[in-house]
Amino acid sequence: MQAVLPVHVHVENEWQDEGKSDRRHTPRTRMRTCVTNKTKTKSSVTIVPKQTQKTRSRSPSPSREPWIPPPGRTTKGQRFAWQSPKSRLEINPVTEITINDDTDNEDYQESERPQRTISASRVSAEQQEQLATEIKTYEKRIQTLIENIGMLKEKAQLKGNQSQADNLRSEIGSSLVELEQLQKQYAQRVASMQSQTTTVPSYSSNSVAPFDNVNQETTEPFSNRTNRVTRSRSSSQSPIRTKSPLNTNNNNTQQSRSWSADQKRRLTPKVSFEDTENFSRKSTTPTRGPLRLNPERERLLVALSASETDIAAIIAQLSSLKDILTKLKVDDQPVSYEIDQLYKQRNQLLNFIEQFEKSNSSLKDFLQHQYHLEAEHGHLHEEKESLLTRLHYVENENRQIRRLLLDRENDNISLNQDLDKLHSHTIGFDTIKTSLETNRAHLQRELHAKEGDINRLQCQLRMLERDLHKNRSQCENLQRSIEKKNDLRKPMFSGVNRRRVINTEKLQTQLNEKDEYIEKLEKQLIDLKSGGKVHEKLINAETEITRLQTKLEHSERLMKDYKEQLNTSTSKIERNNLTKNHLSEMELEKRRVILQKRIEELEPLPELLRQAEFKNQELQTKLIECEKRINEQTSYINELTSKHSVQYRLLDRMKEKTYSSDDDNRTLQQKIDLLERQLCASEEENTNIHRNLNIKDETVRDLQARLNSKTFELSSITKQFDNTQNDIKAKEVEIRDTFGSKERMLQQRVHDLDNQLSKLRLEFGQLKREKEELERRNTLQLSDLRDKLEQSHNTNRSMQNYVNFLKTTYSSVFNDSLNTFPSTVRLNTILDTPITFP
Repeated sequence: MQAVLPVHVHVENEWQDEGKSDRRHTPRTRMRTCVTNKTKTKSSVTIVPKQTQKTRSRSPSPSREPWIPPPGRTTKGQRFAWQSPKSRLEINPVTEITINDDTDNEDYQESERPQRTISASRVSAEQQEQLATEIKTYEKRIQTLIENIGMLKEKAQLKGNQSQADNLRSEIGSSLVELEQLQKQYAQRVASMQSQTTTVPSYSSNSVAPFDNVNQETTEPFSNRTNRVTRSRSSSQSPIRTKSPLNTNNNNTQQSRSWSADQKRRLTPKVSFEDTENFSRKSTTPTRGPLRLNPERERLLVALSASETDIAAIIAQLSSLKDILTKLKVDDQPVSYEIDQLYKQRNQLLNFIEQFEKSNSSLKDFLQHQYHLEAEHGHLHEEKESLLTRLHYVENENRQIRRLLLDRENDNISLNQDLDKLHSHTIGFDTIKTSLETNRAHLQRELHAKEGDINRLQCQLRMLERDLHKNRSQCENLQRSIEKKNDLRKPMFSGVNRRRVINTEKLQTQLNEKDEYIEKLEKQLIDLKSGGKVHEKLINAETEITRLQTKLEHSERLMKDYKEQLNTSTSKIERNNLTKNHLSEMELEKRRVILQKRIEELEPLPELLRQAEFKNQELQTKLIECEKRINEQTSYINELTSKHSVQYRLLDRMKEKTYSSDDDNRTLQQKIDLLERQLCASEEENTNIHRNLNIKDETVRDLQARLNSKTFELSSITKQFDNTQNDIKAKEVEIRDTFGSKERMLQQRVHDLDNQLSKLRLEFGQLKREKEELERRNTLQLSDLRDKLEQSHNTNRSMQNYVNFLKTTYSSVFNDSLNTFPSTVRLNTILDTPITFP
């Protein structure tokens, strides 16, 4: 805390001096007002009617200046302003203060004041409790709604049915509507509470801070204010007057009034300090903004009126001294009682000066205290505004986050629906895939079986071809041999040859047909080999060809056996013919019978060939059908693969979307966590603020107790002061005896006083110049206030030194023996010079 220099305070109102105006002004009726102020409540606002008092008749006097009206009729909730031509003082009312000097209604008003203050304090405490409870309930509801939203998210992730999603959306919408309603209610309540708080006074640019008045009025001469103060003393007491140094009989009433004021201040809510960031480095002077005062109007006005009355008493005492000196000037020989009056007046003047110093110091302390309180009040108001702006900003952020949450939840619900559809599609595709795989395995099995059959047919065909080639060669050999034999034995074997020829022709025709069939099969095989798409058909055909070839080979083998037998038989016959030409026809017939049996055995061969051809045709039809089925299945498989690829792409896209939504959800969760942390921090700040408020209330109570103890000490000091006055009166009686011897010293002292008066005139001129310079400087910035306070402190110190010097001079004058009586010329100079008090 920085040290603040003491300040002289006086309310300026310049009027003409006695020498400058002789006009008489008729006394005006003085309106007695009841100034009240009470904090507003939500329910009703009671307006206390203005009270008036009957005026007291006062005798006009030539020395009295015109009556000064009180500072404006005020009503409840108005600010108090005290303005002079060069300065202005404003006080903003917060607590209830009733001021009335009506002695008749004094007891009734004092009984009503504590009740009003108690009701105001109760209303403010109840409002604070209601706000605290509402804030707690609001925070609890926000937490419950956040938890409900989290539970709804989990439900939406676990259950993806559309009906459940609609229910979840409705629940989320209802919860958000409740949140918005709560926010609106809270904002309305905060606005209503803000409207009830009183506005802080702001000083205009033309008017200077209240402490600028102080410096101006410290240098104001007492001659400009004599008439005003004497008039206030001669007439009824001021409505804010509680103490008079001349009237000692009113001490009891004054103590009762101060006691009621102390009770009122205890009951009214005091200004508390909130825990700010710059509290550790806070100074006594405000850092920025206009100067604000705590609205304890009564104490300030009482202190000002006390200082005014003290100054008025000093001026009256000086005027009485002047009258005594004029009497001494007129009378050549002084009277003892006049000398006694002069001693009394001197002692009273010293007492009044001491009393003025005490009241001035108490007023300085009070103003310093009020200045610090108002500076802290300004800081609290600024912090309140910053907290309100921060609260509005946080509410806007909460609304935006809720909107984002709704959008994200809708996206999540749509994504879950799409995922469910894809899941069902994938299940269908999996079933189709399994069925296709089973069909494929079945077809592969059939293809393998058909390939085995084709291979067998091919083997049979090859065997048949070999048998056919052998049979052909054998038949050709047999034909040649038969032709030779026929040439030899035409007549003998004509019938047999014919039969053989018929059989051979039949066999040749069959062989030709088989050759044609084999060529066709080879062409089909070539065509199948040329077509790469029907590789399986080729395999089946090859299997059938192999089977047929095996059959042909088997038949060729049989033909070879028969041909060998024929050859052997023919060779034997030829040998027998060559060797034995004399064989009989019976043997030939036997041989013919054997040959015919063998030919009969060969006759079922063409039927077997026909059966093989028929089976081959059936196999070809089956191959064609299998090719058609394979083509259809391949086309269906291609369609399924294309659909499967498209669905895989969709699945990839959905996975990407889900990943992006997960990222967004994570970011939103982080934001929600940040908001929860901010809410926790704000709760902690609120708890800290409540703790600090409780601490500050305790400190205020301690200060109130100290003030009460100080007031008690002051009352005891006043009693001691009364006792000292009685002692001084007794001493004055003793001094009257020694006054004759000390009259001679007065002439020398008067000469010294003349010199001092001339010095005082020079100092008075210097003080006027300094006053003008101070008035010019006061219109500048508030930053020059410290320098001006130092200057006022210096002037105050010089005044105190001067008063101490006067005390010492008076004590030396009255203690030493007076050798000579003051000359009339010097007394005239003393009387002609105006008495001033800086």
